[in-house]
Amino acid sequence: MVTGQSMVLWSRLHLILQNENRIRFVMWIIITNGVVLHGSIIPMVYGSFSTNPEIWLKLYSIAEKFELVIFFLQEFMLSSLYIFQTIGLMKMERPLGNRSSSCLMMKHLILVNIFIILDITILALEFTNQYDFQISYKPFAYSVKLKLEFTILNRLVDLTSRIRELAP
Repeated sequence: MVTGQSMVLWSRLHLILQNENRIRFVMWIIITNGVVLHGSIIPMVYGSFSTNPEIWLKLYSIAEKFELVIFFLQEFMLSSLYIFQTIGLMKMERPLGNRSSSCLMMKHLILVNIFIILDITILALEFTNQYDFQISYKPFAYSVKLKLEFTILNRLVDLTSRIRELAP
């Protein structure tokens, strides 16, 4: 779920970040994390259903915690990148006379990024060994975040297109 959500954010990154090398670097971070982390968890999940699940369950428990922390850091990095780049973009829009739109966009962006609390609750459930709650809560948390992020990304598309239209 996290890798797909990160790819959605990455797909709109070019709207606010003009540095192709940074955009490509972020893409490779997401792909590498997805391949390495998902690739290491999958055998452990299948192993936990084997005739000798004890070894796999202990490994899975450790790897799952590690995976959630890395994915949390990845999401935090992407959210921070969006906030800082959008602030710069809105500074460019203010002289064009659209201050209220900029303020509204920033409020929504901050609100969405406050929802990083949802990620923190997932981490809290994992580290308190509430696995059953965590695996049922995680789809809810990510679906809420994805819906909010799509709203912001669509507004970001509108903002960048207005700036391009008004800029000389």
